[in-house]
Amino acid sequence: MFLKKILPALALSMLAGACQTGADVPTDLGGNTILFYNQAHGVQVEYFSKSGRTSLWYPGNTGSLPGRWTTKMDGNLICFGYPKNSYNPVTKELGGGLKCRLTADFKRNVRQTCKGDVFNLASGKIPFVLTKSRSQISTLKKSCS
Repeated sequence: MFLKKILPALALSMLAGACQTGADVPTDLGGNTILFYNQAHGVQVEYFSKSGRTSLWYPGNTGSLPGRWTTKMDGNLICFGYPKNSYNPVTKELGGGLKCRLTADFKRNVRQTCKGDVFNLASGKIPFVLTKSRSQISTLKKSCS
């Protein structure tokens, strides 16, 4: 039980060393790992490759979810696509195709930005299973300040 609580905090602390906090989201997300939080989804971590691939670490998942990303309309929209067999428990939609949103809305949920694939999410593996708990963000922010 002790290790189940310590390992996630340790992994998040390791991430914090390579991260910047706040709303300083790079214009080009390629080559960065982004840590998000919103009430509906909880904590999410996603690596954005320079080639347009993503690897999403989502609460409850046992591995990272491969996807793709792009921007449109001079960067005013950010679009994501995930496999057809994936499922979004919040929107109740299956993956497949690109879904776009305003980049400004996307940036509002960003809590950390880190250079590189700091958790090696592109491998399909994750360090531990995330929960939706906001407390994971708090731990990370404390470690980063």
